Amino acid sequence: MIRRILLAATFLWVTMALPLAFSTARAQSERVEVAGGLGYMFGGVADETLKEEGVETLQEALSLDAAVNYGILANVRLKPKMQLELLWDQQPTQLDAYDRATGQPIKTVDVRVDYFHAGLLYSWSQTSRQPFIGGTIGVTRMDPGEGFGSETYVSAGPVFGYRTYLSRYFGIRFHTRLLVTYIPSGELFADSSGEGFTHHKQTFMTVMQVGLGIILGW
Repeated sequence: MIRRILLAATFLWVTMALPLAFSTARAQSERVEVAGGLGYMFGGVADETLKEEGVETLQEALSLDAAVNYGILANVRLKPKMQLELLWDQQPTQLDAYDRATGQPIKTVDVRVDYFHAGLLYSWSQTSRQPFIGGTIGVTRMDPGEGFGSETYVSAGPVFGYRTYLSRYFGIRFHTRLLVTYIPSGELFADSSGEGFTHHKQTFMTVMQVGLGIILGW
């Protein structure tokens, strides 16, 4: 946890120092941008309920702890106001299974959550300051290791944010992304014996991400 806090503090310091080094803002890069990103993700509950005779009964549930994430973004300009966005985000966190009725945890295990997405961004400004909106689709992979099987499911979500270019080749980006992952019914994170978390019905796991990044363009 201390290491993650130090990484976040270093990234924020570099982000604040860049405007001093590149005080003259010009138009954005011509074609391709790559950004290293750091953010924070929260949410990530796969609720489990059973309904019998119209009465809702809380059952076991899975939850991802809120944690820092990091990743890489690549943007390719398709039109003056449209970009293709490719992203990889990774969130090292913990996977909790707990009884919703009692609130007691059943098990906790470290898990690595990876998001691999592609989509489109649209910005209505062509100045050095650009708000943008868009959406991406791809997969979410959750790998707890430690004898548990990994899970990979389809996910998608909207994104909106703001970027400012400090020069033709450098910029800063801020964004908020909503990631919705489809969780089917069945056995999740099975161990070597084939037993895992029994998910009785299809649900959607929602994660909110706030992030910032340094843009390198050419």
